[in-house]
Amino acid sequence: MSNEFETSPEVLEIIDKCSNKDKLRHTLTFIYKRLDTEGTPLRGHMWQSLCNHVAAMVERSVSGEKLEGFDENMFDEIGIESKSFARDVTASIGNLANNESLLLSVHFERAKIPS
Repeated sequence: MSNEFETSPEVLEIIDKCSNKDKLRHTLTFIYKRLDTEGTPLRGHMWQSLCNHVAAMVERSVSGEKLEGFDENMFDEIGIESKSFARDVTASIGNLANNESLLLSVHFERAKIPS
């Protein structure tokens, strides 16, 4: 198991642009370790996409901006484990709308699919 998340120039740029770098690094480390422990790590562009998404969540947490509503039924096929993990991440970031976790859960569900 890795102690630190995967970095690339693109991921480092995402972190550098974030207004709360510490929260973003902490959250990405938590996600990376858990995915690695579960044997479903994200790599390359999928990890970069997740990092970008989490950075945007951290920014919304700071600004108080909320996502517009959407049809939550679109996420019915996402597994309970992915949704639970996403709720844990969303709660740890704090100050986010409940529907944020549904969007995040797609990344975790995708991690389960062999590449």
